[in-house]
Amino acid sequence: MKNLGLFLLVLFFSSSIHAEDLTLELSSEEEVSYQQFSADSPFQLLLLPGDRAHTTSEAILASRMAATSIDVTYPLLHDSYFLESGSFSVSQVPLNDLAEFTAKTYKPGKTLFLFAHGHVSVVALKLMNHLRKNHPEIKLGGLVFLAPYFEGRYIATGEALSHHPELERNNLPIYIFQPSKSSRLYYLKTLLKNFRNWQTPAYARVVHDVRDVFHSWPGLKNETELRQRKLLPTYVREALNLLAQEQPGPIREVSSTEAPEPKARKRGASLQPYSGDPSPRHLALDDLNGKHWTLDKLKGKVTLLNIWATWCPACVHELPDLDALHLRLQRQGFQVLAIDIGEDEQSIEEFFENKNIRVNFPVLLDRNGKTVDEYQIRAFPTSFLLDKRNRIRYALIGAIKWNRPDIVNLIRKLLRE
Repeated sequence: MKNLGLFLLVLFFSSSIHAEDLTLELSSEEEVSYQQFSADSPFQLLLLPGDRAHTTSEAILASRMAATSIDVTYPLLHDSYFLESGSFSVSQVPLNDLAEFTAKTYKPGKTLFLFAHGHVSVVALKLMNHLRKNHPEIKLGGLVFLAPYFEGRYIATGEALSHHPELERNNLPIYIFQPSKSSRLYYLKTLLKNFRNWQTPAYARVVHDVRDVFHSWPGLKNETELRQRKLLPTYVREALNLLAQEQPGPIREVSSTEAPEPKARKRGASLQPYSGDPSPRHLALDDLNGKHWTLDKLKGKVTLLNIWATWCPACVHELPDLDALHLRLQRQGFQVLAIDIGEDEQSIEEFFENKNIRVNFPVLLDRNGKTVDEYQIRAFPTSFLLDKRNRIRYALIGAIKWNRPDIVNLIRKLLRE
C-alpha cells in the first residue's frame, strides 16, 4: 500500500489507538482500502479525505478523534481509485460505491456522522441524502463540515453565489467549523439564515486565527494553527454530542436543477473578461497612511484592485510582481490598490516589517470585510481590472505573475481607450 509509512507514523503518534489496515471489495469489483480507528463509542464517523489526497496530518486527526471516543472510518479514496490530487478529485468516486462502502463498514447500533472539508462537502451531502433514502438500517446522526464549499463547482468572478441543490435537500443536523482566516467567514451569517429558513438544525463555530487547511496542511509551523489542530478532535466530539440530540428537519422537494459537473480550474490562468455586472462598485476605504480612497478619485485611470490578506501565502507571493507592474505603468495612468480584508493597521505594518517587504502602491484597510460582499469575493487573492470609467472589465481568482507580457499588453490596451 502506498501509504503504509503514513499509517505507521499514525501509530507512532497515537500508540493507544488500534488502527487497522483493511480492504473492502465492492459489487463494482473496486477494492477500497481504508483505515479503521476503533473506539468504545456510540458514534461512528466517516472521515472523507480531502481533495489533496491523504496526508499524515489527516490520518493523525482520525487517530486523535478516536482517542476522544469516536469510532472513525477513513477510506483511502485517492489510492483506491487512482485519483490525482486536486480540487473536486473526490467527486470522481461513484456515489453508489461510496454508499456501499459506508453501508458495509457501518457498525450496527452506532450513530453515523460524516465529516468533510472544502469541496468534498458536496460529496458528503450527496452521500448522506443517498443513505437516507436507500439504507434505512443505518442510524444517521448528521454532518460535520470544516471550511465547507457548498457550490459544488467553481463560481466565476461576477457570478452570483449559489449552493448545490443537495444542501437544501438535506434535512439532517449540520455543524460547521469555519476558520476565521477565510473569505468564507463573511458568508457564514447568510448560510445559517438559509438553514433556518429550510428548518435544518445547524450550528457553527468560528475557529479563530486559522486558515481553511489548518487541520491537514503538511509541514504546518504556525503555533496557533498547530494548537487548534490538536484541539479539533475535542471540538468534533462536542459537535457530535450536540447533533445527536437534534431531530431531523422536514424533508423538502427541491425544484432547483442539478449543478453542472465540477471541473478543475485551469493552471496558468490569466485575467478573464468579467462575466458579471461591470458597473462601478462602492469603494470608500483608508490606506495605511490615512489617505481616503474612493472610485471617483480614480476616474481617468486604469485601476487594478487586488483583494488579499497577510495570512494568504499566494497573496504574499504575488506582491513583488504587483509592485513591479505598478512601477512600470503608473506614469501612463495605471494604479494598483491592494485591499486587505479583516486585519488592522498594526498587523499589516508588522507583517511588512517582519517579511522585509516594501510596496509602492497603497494598501487599503477593510477591517469589516465589506468588499467581500460588494465584489462577491470567493477566495483570496481576487483581482479586478477597472477601465477609466471604473467599470470592471477583467477579473481573476488566484495569483499570477503580474509582469507578464500578456498582462502588460492588456493594461496598455485599456490605457489607450
